[in-house]
Order: sequence, then structure tokens, then C-alpha cells
Amino acid sequence: MGLNLDVDRVVFASRSKFDGRRHRPLTLAECGQIAGRAGRFRTDGEFGETGDCPPFEEEQWRAIEAHRFDPVDSIQWRSSDLDFSSIRALIRSLEKPSGHPALIHTPHALDEWVLRRMSEDGAIGPEVKGERKVRRLWDLARLPDFRKTGHEGHGRLVLGLAETLIDPDARLSDAGMHKRMEDLSSVQGDIAKLQQRLASIRTWTYAANRPDWLENPTYWQEKTREIEDALSDALHEALTARFVDRRTTALLASLKKEDALVTDLTPDGDVTVEGHVVGRLKGLTFEPVLDTRTLEGKAVRGAAAAAIRPMLLQRLTEITGAPADAFKLTDEGMIEHAGAAVARLVKGASWMAPRVEIVGAVETEPHDREPARARIAEWVQGEIARVLPTHWKLAAEKTGEALDGLPRGLAFRVLESGAAVDLRNDEQAVRLTPEQREALKSIGIRAGRVAAHVPDAQKPAAQRLIAILRAVFAGEGFPLAPEGAGSFALDGTWPEEALAANGYLRFGKRAVRADLAERLGWELSKRRREADKPAFAIPMELASVVSCPADDWPAVLKGFGIAPAEKDKETGAVTLWRYSSRSRPDEGDGRPPRRDGGPGQGKRADGPKGGRGGRGPKGKAGHHGSHNAPARGGAPRRQPDPDSPFAALAALLPPEPPPKPKRKNKPRGKAGGKPAAKAAGFSYTPFR
Repeated sequence: MGLNLDVDRVVFASRSKFDGRRHRPLTLAECGQIAGRAGRFRTDGEFGETGDCPPFEEEQWRAIEAHRFDPVDSIQWRSSDLDFSSIRALIRSLEKPSGHPALIHTPHALDEWVLRRMSEDGAIGPEVKGERKVRRLWDLARLPDFRKTGHEGHGRLVLGLAETLIDPDARLSDAGMHKRMEDLSSVQGDIAKLQQRLASIRTWTYAANRPDWLENPTYWQEKTREIEDALSDALHEALTARFVDRRTTALLASLKKEDALVTDLTPDGDVTVEGHVVGRLKGLTFEPVLDTRTLEGKAVRGAAAAAIRPMLLQRLTEITGAPADAFKLTDEGMIEHAGAAVARLVKGASWMAPRVEIVGAVETEPHDREPARARIAEWVQGEIARVLPTHWKLAAEKTGEALDGLPRGLAFRVLESGAAVDLRNDEQAVRLTPEQREALKSIGIRAGRVAAHVPDAQKPAAQRLIAILRAVFAGEGFPLAPEGAGSFALDGTWPEEALAANGYLRFGKRAVRADLAERLGWELSKRRREADKPAFAIPMELASVVSCPADDWPAVLKGFGIAPAEKDKETGAVTLWRYSSRSRPDEGDGRPPRRDGGPGQGKRADGPKGGRGGRGPKGKAGHHGSHNAPARGGAPRRQPDPDSPFAALAALLPPEPPPKPKRKNKPRGKAGGKPAAKAAGFSYTPFR
């Protein structure tokens, strides 16, 4: 009932109950009985309600405070003048009315229900007569239902006893009692099992105290009391461990004292107050052992707040003076010190300039945390400068005097992208002069024909740091390329900015590292020059430059503007390749002029005089034999239909007679002189 609990306030979570038959509201008298548990004789108590409980009306709570309750107009009653001549006569005497309106017959009494159940049982029956037998049955019917199993469950227990004890001279044997006690004497198990055993042993304690039910009642009175006490103690310990927090009780008592609390921090980070563990200090974050939303948790937090402040100040001082190798940046953008997170990166002015926030230490003042935050921010800047030296230099040089014009713009684009910029469709980048390329190279940027990239940014440590910084700036996860991969298959989850930040370019459904793509482009251009004709062979071994499997190789070549020019008639395998018309080398735009001083670097020189492939008059082929022989050292061409969606695949069409001699070796549309369609949506300038 809570009569001895030291309770200051009682809060109602509900004001209704199930009384065994129905749900009904609590009466004011019942509410007063519950509220009276607060305060008792030591102090004045308080009572209230939770948010889910209907509030008390003013008239109600004033009545409870003043102990003004409605008078009781009726009480339950049952006749004490019982007839034990037979079981039928006993039942009739129990049903006798009082004859007074204030005395109401007790409805649904358990002992009456059990007695009627005995009269209906085949082993007992309604014809039992004789005062001794009827009294014995009535005594059994009044056995309390300690187990709370209900009418049916309790009735089965009593009927089982009645079949043995219906004879007034019969007794329960010691052997049967020993067997029953074996199952009930264990003190192991959870709260529910202990409660069940305790309820059962109380049934047999009651039976042992009936002198005419057992063979040796004195022995069993002591034995059942011993087992009941052991079970009661075990249940008390289990309930205390679950519902009573001795730590909270001790801390609340300590807080009322004026003396300073005794606190300590163990090597494992456990915080103790007055000898009780109240939580753990991880880095600068205090983690209480209890939920701070509960009353007990708030008490623990309040007791620990003052205790941990000196500990936090000491750790902040350690962070302020920590060397660089004492910090670590995690993949989630957290900064760890001594193995615990003490700060996090948050979005700054740019992805290269994140801000730093202290994690935890809320029990201290902002000016206490600022030196540690500044030290961590200094370390973060130093880490960026160490892992990404080119980026760090670019951030300073992009507005300085080292670069101007086109190089400065390209450097800014590289800095914004993270590691690489795709130049395959960038006509401005083609105009870079050798001097400008050298200027970019001097600050760590390689500007080629395929991409402008930062070699330092394609190292695993740099890629990881870029991914972390970009994720912090974007506020969401950022993909990281497989470590050391020359290329990898794309699964549809890679946006262009993520590829560029990792230093990769998209080639169909494959990502190729920018520096390897540049090298492969140089190798392909070399094969074109060595062939000295538009159609040239590309050995499969070149796929190893970018670690590309055979199935993806055509898509990678297409990314360089290269299409099949000739296939084997039997196997269908491509034997010769050629650049699309927009992808042929051309002179100017910052390239060194041809040695022969020809008008266009992108135009291949005519074949040697007198060699094969020379043109005859009026553009006729100057050779004898098959019409498939190439003209002017190049592969046969066919004019594409500019209106056809397959114009970009013109190189795959069957050959036709060579063009007229005065026409440039540049494909044109049949109508209007339009240029051939751009292959793969970009133009690529091969190496020279």
C-alpha cells in the first residue's frame, strides 16, 4: 500500500480502474486514499495528474485536501446464521436476504461459487449431509485464492483437495506435501516466477495452519513459513533491483547536504559521485546511466553536472595543447582525440573551408570551449594543406598574380570540382599555349587534351579527404571511388560532380581515372600517327592502361571519339578504328605548328609523291584494282545523311567512291553543306 514510502508527490496517470467486474471511475474517496500516500506524517505531500489523465476539478481537489467525501449509503452483507445440516441447506442459508435496504447481499462471492461447484461435482454431489462433512466442505470452499487464477482455476484446486479431505478424519500425507514443496522452494528466476511461487506457497501455509488438514501440521507450519520467507526476500531483492534505484536515492540525499560531493573519474571514463557510477565521460560528452527524461535520470544528471565540469575543463585544456598526431578525422567528419569524438566538421564558405564545432562540454561556458575549438580548426587546416597541397596552393593562387586569363579560370574549375575537369568538349582549353600549360603544371595541375587534373588528388588519402569535405559541404553522403582503381563500372549512382571530385571521367558505363585517360589518349593518338592514315589498328593490350575489360573497351574508345572503321567479314570483329570527323587533330589553338608548315595540323599530309593513294584528275582514284583501296592514305569515307539518327555512325556504312579532288577531306552533309554529326556528344582533340 505504500504506507511507509518516503513520497513527496503522487501523480495520477489514470483515474479509472477495473474492479473485477467492470471499468469504472475512481471515487473521490479512492482518489483521496491514493493521494494520501504523499507526505504522510513527516511532510505535507502533493498530488496531481499527468498529461494523459483528466485534470481534477477545483471542487474535487478541494474535497480531497479537506477529506470531504460522500457518505456510504450501503454495505455488503451475508448472513452469519448458517445451516450445516446439508450442503443444500448451507447454500440456502447463504442466500438469505438481510431485510434491510442498507445491507446488500454480497454478489459473486468466491466461496459461495466454489461451494455450489462442489454440489455439482460427481465425486461430491448435492446430497452431502452431516454437520462435520458440510463444515469440512465449507472450510475448503473458503480457502483464499492466493494465486489469483480466477473462479475456475481456484475451483479445480479446491475440488482436488475436497476429494481427499471430504472425510473429516482424512489428512494430506507428508509424502504429498514434500513433493509439492520441491517445486516451490527454489528462489531462482525472474519476478513473475517468484511471485507465482510465493502465491502458491501461501496456499499451503494456510493449509498447514488448519490443524485437521495435514498429518504433521506443526512441522509443515515451520517449513512453509521458511519457504515463504525465502521467496519473499528473493522477490524483494528482484523488485528493488528493477524499480528502486539506490543510486538515485543516495544522490538525492547528498544533494540536500551542504558538503561538496565526492566525485571521481576512473581510467575507463566512468564518473562516480559519492561512490555511485552516474555515467561515462566519452571525449567531452557525458552519457548518464539513466534516461534523462525520467525523474531518476534528471536527478542523476543534476548531481553529475557540477561534478563533471572540472573534468571537462581539464580535457579542454589537454585538447588546446595537443600535438597534431593526437587528432584523427573519421569518415563521418568527426574529429577524435584520445579515441573519442570531440568535434565535428560543419559546412563553411566552401568545401575547402569547413567550420569546426565542439561536440559535448555543454556543462561549460562558450569561452571555456573556444581555445579547444580554435586548436582543432588549426589542425583541420593543416591536415588539408598536408593531404591536398595543390588544392591549398590553388585556394591562394587563383586570385593572385601567378595565373591570369584562361589558366586562372581553369584552375578555379579544378579547385571547385575537387580533382579533375573533363576537357573533351571544352574548346577553350584547347587554346592553352605551352607556356600556360607549364604555368598550370608549376602549381600542380596537369592540363592535357582529355582532362585537367591534380595528380596529388588521386591518391587514396586525398580522395578520402575530398569525399569527407564534399559530404560535409553537401550535407549528405558522398561516394568514394575504389582505392587504386584505374577504372570501375558505374552503377547509376554516380553524379558527374562525384566522379570529378574523385578524379575520374565518365566513358559510357565506366569511370576512368583522369591521368590514365590522358595516357590512353596519348597512346591512341600515337597509333594514329604511326598508321599515317585515318583508319588504324588499336591493340587490345591498350585496355590494360585503364584496367578496362574487353566488354567495356568499345565504350571507352567511343569516349575518345573513336568508332569502328572496318570489321572482319567472317568474325565481325573490328580490325580498324578511326576518329570521328570532329575528333581529328587540327592545328592552331595553342598547338605547335606542323614541321612541314602545312595549313592545318589536324589534316594529315598527303602520301609520298608517287605513292599509293594519290588522286588522279577530277578526283578519280590514282590506283588500279579494287575500289575499296583507300584514297590519299586514308580509309574510305561515305557521306552521312544529316537527317539520320545514325549520322554519328557514318564510319560504319559501306564505302563509296572517293570524293571530288577539290573537296577538303572533311565529311559534309549531303544537303546544305552541314558538318557531320558530333560523335558521342563531344569533340575530342587527340595528341600530336
